[in-house]
Amino acid sequence: MIEDRLDESLSLSAMADLARVSKFHFIRLFSEETGRTPYQYIQHRRIEKARLLLKTTDRTVADIGATVGFPDPPNFSRTFTRHVGLSPTQYRFQGR
Repeated sequence: MIEDRLDESLSLSAMADLARVSKFHFIRLFSEETGRTPYQYIQHRRIEKARLLLKTTDRTVADIGATVGFPDPPNFSRTFTRHVGLSPTQYRFQGR
């Protein structure tokens, strides 16, 4: 579900409902399995997909951000920079 819907707002309730458990139980099980909370995992997957798109496409940074679930470009840039240590633009041109 997460991989197929990275560009959407994923609610904890919807994920817990899909797993047929309470939100609390879902967080606990998810964290035990992945080592991350659902929120941390979703952020990680979004940033990883953005990294791939930045390196393999010529799409704009804003478009890539929206594609991976960050419709607000400044929020995407801040989050990406916090996770990667470089802005999306710096990351794209690193090593080129």
